Amino acid sequence: MILGFAHLSINIKNTFDEEFFLKNGFRNKFSFINVPNPEPKKFFLSSYSPLHSLRILNNDFLTIELTDHKFDGHINDQITYSDEFITVNVSDKLFFEKCLINGLGFSNINNIFFLKRHLPLWSCKIITKESKITSTHLSGCGPSSLAFYTNNLDHDSKKIIDCGIDEYTENFEFNLGQNDMIIKILKVPLGPFFELIQIKR
Repeated sequence: MILGFAHLSINIKNTFDEEFFLKNGFRNKFSFINVPNPEPKKFFLSSYSPLHSLRILNNDFLTIELTDHKFDGHINDQITYSDEFITVNVSDKLFFEKCLINGLGFSNINNIFFLKRHLPLWSCKIITKESKITSTHLSGCGPSSLAFYTNNLDHDSKKIIDCGIDEYTENFEFNLGQNDMIIKILKVPLGPFFELIQIKR
């Protein structure tokens, strides 16, 4: 089951260049310097480094993860965000919406896609737009993936794969602080990424 929205991943050249995000109301939650970069991510990275840094920030509406995946020159502009919505521009709008509804459990209300949870930061509202914007790169500069918490990674990733997604990593383990996680990254064709996170108990 998808428990809730985890964060929007944003790849930037310097994860500690915080001025823009602080100016827009984000607060630093966690910082991790030179932590292991899981090898299965190589599949989606133009240049792999065994270590990377990341930061978790949030405001009252959204959690973001800033990562440094060695900028490959591509600008990611399929995803934009505000305090109210995340907007996703994709060339196959109906396919992406199928992934949201059938794969991740979103509801469609007047063409706004809702994942409603009791915790505001675990909830998510997405607007989709048909666009020919170039496909997102994991190592491109800008927003790259929508991450979700799950209590059954294999079950929920299969639901997304059954929607027609055929590019994804194997499950991999990752540790941040005191949290041990199992993660899978899935690539929407000509679109952004989904990331599923299961906290190990």
